[in-house]
Amino acid sequence: MTATITLTQQLLEITEVDDVVVTDIVQDPTAGDYVRDIRIFGKTPNLDVTSNATRPMLVQLRIRSATRDALELSAPVQSF
Repeated sequence: MTATITLTQQLLEITEVDDVVVTDIVQDPTAGDYVRDIRIFGKTPNLDVTSNATRPMLVQLRIRSATRDALELSAPVQSF
């Protein structure tokens, strides 16, 4: 097994966020455990709507666990 990095009471603040995507939980076919990504996107640099510019991904956080239930997210009743 590889080393684990543990941060305690770490705050990462990201500004200029345009979208947040939480992926489905999937089983890693190689490791056998479960993974889910949380992707945070910024604004498209070019405001021209006819442009094919894509939103830049600012951060991708991959969470991993031996059990699927551990990766379920809960929040107060609201749209997120």
